[in-house]
Amino acid sequence: MGAALRGRGPNDAGNQAVAEAERKLEEFRWNLPDAFIEGDLQSFRVVYLNRMALILFGFNEDDLRAGISAAQVFAADEIPRVVQLVNGFTARSRASGEPYERTGTQDLYEQHFRRKDGSLFWGETQTSFVLDEHGVPHRLRTLVRDITQRRTRDAEREQRIADLERSLAEASARATERAICPMCHRVEGPGGVWTDLQAHAVQVAKAMSFEPACPDCRRTARQQFAG
Repeated sequence: MGAALRGRGPNDAGNQAVAEAERKLEEFRWNLPDAFIEGDLQSFRVVYLNRMALILFGFNEDDLRAGISAAQVFAADEIPRVVQLVNGFTARSRASGEPYERTGTQDLYEQHFRRKDGSLFWGETQTSFVLDEHGVPHRLRTLVRDITQRRTRDAEREQRIADLERSLAEASARATERAICPMCHRVEGPGGVWTDLQAHAVQVAKAMSFEPACPDCRRTARQQFAG
């Protein structure tokens, strides 16, 4: 045993250190809480999916070994945008062979993805490029977070805002249709109550400008001011 130990050179220790570092890196990216995808820029194929990516997209390791194209993980309407984004960052370096200059920023994009079963979802992505020995991008690594629920909440909030704005417009239209007495210049309000025209104008102005933060209160206030 002592002779075997004496026979090991510094290269053996260095190789072991490299192997251990690679093992830890693989363990780290495999267990990331976000889906991690690595793709080849030349073939536009997926070359790596970590544990969360396999779960999120519904693939398994046999699928990965058989080959997964980018068209299988992106919605059809998203592919032209992906190509445009990638080319926007890498086309110059890949065409000239000059080293790629990293932007130094962490850009986030919302992109439309496809699962193995064909269902679609929205993901927030953060991507970096893997450089070859000449410093030219040849792969990309992307973190994907499922934001379907967030997108749904945003859409519902936008719809509520649109409904409130429509209610305000309708209330304002109703306010301008009130009967006005040509003699006393009073305006007919809800329940047949006649109000001084100037006071009514102040009420309408408040209805147009008063905006409580809470959507329910905004709706109630507009209804009250507009009658």
